[in-house]
Amino acid sequence: MYKRLTEDAELGKLSTSQDVLARRHLLEETEILKKCEKNGQIADFTIAELEEKANSAFLESIAFLDTKEMHLTYINFLIERLNLNSQYLNDERFERLNDAFYKLESKFQISVDYLVKWMRYLITFKKIDEAFEKIEKYLDEFKSNKDLWTLYLELNINKNAQEDIILKVFYKSIDNIKQNEALELWETIFEWSLNSQSQNAEKLLQLGSSLMVKEISTIARTKYLEWAEKINDSKLKEVYSNLRQIPPYSYEFFLKYIEIEKSRLHEKDVEFAYEDALKHFGNEIIDLWIEYMCFKQEIKKTQDIAGLYWRAMKQLDSDLIEAFSHKFCLIKLNSTDGHAFE
Repeated sequence: MYKRLTEDAELGKLSTSQDVLARRHLLEETEILKKCEKNGQIADFTIAELEEKANSAFLESIAFLDTKEMHLTYINFLIERLNLNSQYLNDERFERLNDAFYKLESKFQISVDYLVKWMRYLITFKKIDEAFEKIEKYLDEFKSNKDLWTLYLELNINKNAQEDIILKVFYKSIDNIKQNEALELWETIFEWSLNSQSQNAEKLLQLGSSLMVKEISTIARTKYLEWAEKINDSKLKEVYSNLRQIPPYSYEFFLKYIEIEKSRLHEKDVEFAYEDALKHFGNEIIDLWIEYMCFKQEIKKTQDIAGLYWRAMKQLDSDLIEAFSHKFCLIKLNSTDGHAFE
């Protein structure tokens, strides 16, 4: 097969053929690894010699077939090798990959997918200034790419940029990308604002809580509750009151408030929150009813449990009734005091 790929001029013009020819130098790798593992030896240096031959073959292929496809074939090979994660070979593998990306960039238009991969490796190997420079170079060209904006925001945060710069990058990013693709950006800005105790933390939490993208608003609202709890009881109740009836409704939001108020032993507030949650999720979440009944048992209001049971039977979707009844009976039977839900 190798002889045919070498001698056939048409096959030789294919990057896939050149890929196979270069990789043949690594055919012994599996056996070498097994042998070294058996003998307790480190295989990295032997593998490095084989890898050097494969790299030389790829470079010869690029000299012969200087196409974008061939460059990407080589880059894919280098990424594959780097992902093997050898403590002895990682730095050398990264340098090869970085050089290959620079050569690709100098001759062809690099796609945003490969650009993002490149930037991630630059950051991983502490080439922060290079990554910063490259992202700034390409942001206008790929201004709707969420990954580039996220990396750029993270780089500014990690470089301890001034707050106004970080916020400017964030607001510009969410102006340029689709709202339903912005989750990672919001998570990043929330983490930064809360950890740094930014004066803009509440403003950001309010803004995120108002979005109609449920993934983002849910995270914003749960973090808003956590933030408010640290302020005081009045602030916590204010935040909950302001958000409890605003869509998109989130089960996690109600659970977070219930969790906080349980820890503060505020029984009436817990009951109030359970009732709020039931208005929106009582038809679809069995565990909400079960947990509410268990709470009633804990606070010695067992007289309310029968009423909750019958409310659940009426409110739950019909296809959930059997599962609810089964779970209710199991908990009743497994009660430690033998008197649960009576």
